Amino acid sequence: MRYPQTSDPVATDGRDFDDRIGEVSGEAAEQRATHADERLQAVAPQPWAQVPGVAEPSPTYYGRPMLKPPVWSADIPLYYFLGGAAGAALALGAGIQYAFRGDGRMRELRRLSARCHWIGIIGSTAGAAFLIHDLGRPSRFVYMMRVFRPSSPMNMGSWILAGAAPAAIVTGLFINRRGVLGAIGEAAGYASGVFGAALAGYTGVLVANTVLPIWQDARRWMPVLFILKTAVSR
Repeated sequence: MRYPQTSDPVATDGRDFDDRIGEVSGEAAEQRATHADERLQAVAPQPWAQVPGVAEPSPTYYGRPMLKPPVWSADIPLYYFLGGAAGAALALGAGIQYAFRGDGRMRELRRLSARCHWIGIIGSTAGAAFLIHDLGRPSRFVYMMRVFRPSSPMNMGSWILAGAAPAAIVTGLFINRRGVLGAIGEAAGYASGVFGAALAGYTGVLVANTVLPIWQDARRWMPVLFILKTAVSR
């Protein structure tokens, strides 16, 4: 039995095909096979031109900053401070009001309660103004109140802020008066105290609801720390 002649692989184009025996045709006829030494040469590491050193750490990730710049303006820190102080003042005023209810001999403390409510009025109103300014359009604040969603800190904060300021204003106008107006002022004072305590702590919930790991890990304690901070500052 005679075997067909074969050509030397080195003398061919790499496909080990002898054109004296057959003919190549079709789509792959013009393809060229590379030799093993050519493939090795293509992937072989090049010699060092100099001793390699440790490169400086890049502050970017594929040309993008590792950390995004903060999007908060000065409105948010001011809102946090004024809102926390206002919430603490409202809670303190309601506490004084409850402790000395119906005691006509403690007029000075009752006046202190009224001043606390007025501090809450100023702080909550100014804080709401800074928050609305940061949102860009007042309508965005109204849009957040179209729903009531306890799982959303921003939504709950809008409702708390919307309830704290009006209740505090009614308290400041009618507290320590006689008759029906005085009763309305008393009830509004207790309501503003509840809203004030929520206002002092909700900012901690808002801060903890973030991607920053150190704040996210402290999400159970951040509202308590915010309330304690505002209470100590008072």
